[in-house]
Amino acid sequence: MVKGKKNESQKAPSADPDSAQLLVSPCDPSNEIAKQILAQCALKHTGSNLEDCNVFLKAVAKEFFGDSIFSGLNANGILAAVKANGSGWTIKTGAGSIDEAIAKAKDGMFVGAGMTSTELGDTNGHLAIVVGCDGQLSGGKIVPIGYAGSISQDHTTRIKGARLSGTFPATKVREEKVTYFFMEPTQTPDLSAFSLLMAASSEPFYETKDGDRISLLREAALVMEKMFDQFKSNNEKKNNAETLYKLASLRVKIGDIELEATFSQEEYSCAKHD
Repeated sequence: MVKGKKNESQKAPSADPDSAQLLVSPCDPSNEIAKQILAQCALKHTGSNLEDCNVFLKAVAKEFFGDSIFSGLNANGILAAVKANGSGWTIKTGAGSIDEAIAKAKDGMFVGAGMTSTELGDTNGHLAIVVGCDGQLSGGKIVPIGYAGSISQDHTTRIKGARLSGTFPATKVREEKVTYFFMEPTQTPDLSAFSLLMAASSEPFYETKDGDRISLLREAALVMEKMFDQFKSNNEKKNNAETLYKLASLRVKIGDIELEATFSQEEYSCAKHD
């Protein structure tokens, strides 16, 4: 497990309000696919993905279903697609939907959550991803934990490992008015080993001199992802099988953490360098 230098000034996140952002991974799922979904949510919760709920959901979903998943659809369109006959998605709403959504996420299912613009009384629908963590209390009701981007100008509905009552209207979440849709992933990410490392880390942040909290592992993951893509691209350009790069190793130092990554034709692993 990679650990950063402990920052004594780092405070535990508050349980309130509903939109409170957790500074570390919200849980450590026992299911391996659930770990990967959680890690991909953390990795993709950045940049332009934060600016639109459907962009964020598609960025994560493509790692588990391929690049074409939900292509060209907005939140309303995605909800219509998963509800369509023969879509392959299971839909749950109303009584018992929260318990089932949490259970399916823990079991390694990809679980989305959404409400249409009509249901919200807004011009846009909204989406989130449920991760495999225990639910948390919101107004006396256990609600799922998840991640979401948002077009909201005040950014308050962009949740990161927080209660869904912070991104959808809290009363509608508690009353089980949210639609949950789930399906077993058809593929797993190339960076699965490093994703698991991200999810398992207990100290993934450091503070800059300006007081900004930076995720060591997210920064490292972005670097490693680019390197891994380049490694695969180089291999694909080689016509002679004997000249393929069978194994490559490199070290990257970010902050106080030094990571050693090993690449092969089909696999990727990453660990702290001793």
